[in-house]
Amino acid sequence: MHDQQPFLRTLSDFARHLVTPYDVDDTLQELAEQTQLAQQEGPCVLACRSGKVVAIADLTQMTTGWDAYRAVAADLGIGAVAGVPMRLDGATIGALNLYARGPREWGEEDLAAVQVLADMCTGLLLNAAQLRQQQQLAEQLQGALDSRVVIEQAKGIIGHTHR
Repeated sequence: MHDQQPFLRTLSDFARHLVTPYDVDDTLQELAEQTQLAQQEGPCVLACRSGKVVAIADLTQMTTGWDAYRAVAADLGIGAVAGVPMRLDGATIGALNLYARGPREWGEEDLAAVQVLADMCTGLLLNAAQLRQQQQLAEQLQGALDSRVVIEQAKGIIGHTHR
């Protein structure tokens, strides 16, 4: 399978130059994302549904909506979030989440840079999916060729013994 690590490292280095990184533990991030999926609410879900960037500078200032998500985010120490849509041919196929400890204003330049990254990630996912499909097809064709060789050998043996 094609090694995507060099691309991801390059993308990560590029992202560091565009967006100031904020430290949120991977485990905490995963819990926040699992809550969004389970409850079907939160910035990522809304970004997917609307196709628009959803940026919340201070989750503690939200008084309605996303109750379960806000509770989990508060427990995890997540103060600000943003969901950035991943688009393909005008359709939203996913979203990237941004997290910050404590309140954070999501500047227009940061969000624009993250949208570029989301577009790049969409391209990577699409290429990875196409690569996997091509690999599966190649494996299936090789299997068909291998079985065809066995069939031809069997036909030759049968033909030779029935002369």
